[in-house]
Amino acid sequence: MVHDRDLSLIMDAANWGLATAFAPEFIISATNEKMLLMLNSVDESVTGRPWREVFSRYLGKTDLNIIENLIANADSSASHIVQCETQPGISATFRFAIHLKVAGEKSLLISAHKDPMEPVNSGVAEENYRRIFEEVQDYAILLLDLDGTILNWNLGAQKLKLYQAQEAIGKNFSMLYLPEDRASGIPQQLLREARLHGRAVSEGKRLRKDNTTFWASITLTALHDDQGEVVGYSKVTRDLTNSKLAEDRLRAYADALESKNEALRKSEERYHSMISEVQDYAIILLDNDGLVLNWNIGAEKIKGYSADEIIGKHFRQFYTEEDRLKMVPEKLLAEVLANGRALHEGWRVRKNGSRFWGSIVITLLHDARGGVTGFSKVTRDLTERKEAEDKMKEYLAELTCRNRCEKYKPL
Repeated sequence: MVHDRDLSLIMDAANWGLATAFAPEFIISATNEKMLLMLNSVDESVTGRPWREVFSRYLGKTDLNIIENLIANADSSASHIVQCETQPGISATFRFAIHLKVAGEKSLLISAHKDPMEPVNSGVAEENYRRIFEEVQDYAILLLDLDGTILNWNLGAQKLKLYQAQEAIGKNFSMLYLPEDRASGIPQQLLREARLHGRAVSEGKRLRKDNTTFWASITLTALHDDQGEVVGYSKVTRDLTNSKLAEDRLRAYADALESKNEALRKSEERYHSMISEVQDYAIILLDNDGLVLNWNIGAEKIKGYSADEIIGKHFRQFYTEEDRLKMVPEKLLAEVLANGRALHEGWRVRKNGSRFWGSIVITLLHDARGGVTGFSKVTRDLTERKEAEDKMKEYLAELTCRNRCEKYKPL
């Protein structure tokens, strides 16, 4: 019993050339690369053709007739070994093995060997490969006639679709499709496509005997006779339900993530719009070196620079010459790197050279991994408050002076 194996991998694992053909027409349904190399051929010139048409190039009439006789009359497993030249100066030994299934249906397994003794020594291994193909349960492998009538039914088809061979053979393969697909003519469309192009590939829901559905991947291949006429089709079906469910879950997750990203994008747009429109605060972003990255309306109003004039410049130019000489801007960034935040008040310089009293908050910014990406800097113009405080201090100082003068004034 075989589970989750790809047919091509099974064949390619063999140390010799392999090809398979099934009753009634014994058209070659599968082959591996080693067989193609032995025949000096390509897959398209071998699969889908009767075995005799393919091997008549290499075998004489006597050997061909012996094999035909075995196919027609063998009532038990039998084989015929023949050595021939497949390419100039290159010989190969072929073993044509006839096998009977439990129901009496015959199959033909053809192996190709460079060593004449290999067919004898590899007989047991070939039998194991034959059983793998006949008993493979992860693929429904069936043959159809020109009208789509089912001619054979393997264990994989029985497992996947739940019909016994006697329930399916003789019925049209459209029984495996949903009623709406049958009404739309999808089975017939696939047959037409395979007939015209040699192959049809499809995915979709398929129907089991118990009316449950599964997600199927199918390959329908046209089979030809000696004259190249289409005589039927091979149909390989694999159950991809689990993959489809995982894909649907992934798509739903991606859609949900996209929806969240869209909501976040709109939120960011509103945030940036709000920031850019704020006029009472200069809100700017700085890179790790202190260069200005953005500039809102409040910054333009307070400092007098337009965005084009200031983006890319260092924020130290907002400071007085005295503060620049004292390295105040650099010290503030160092404080932020150490503590995550820095507060400061002091005189700042506008574009026109005038001064204003600024209250600033500089905050450290991080990325998702915790790395430093720059700084945010919020500045508020507190000049009026500063002037009021200074006037109040002057008034208090004047009152204090008057009180002292009154206290010591001679009577």
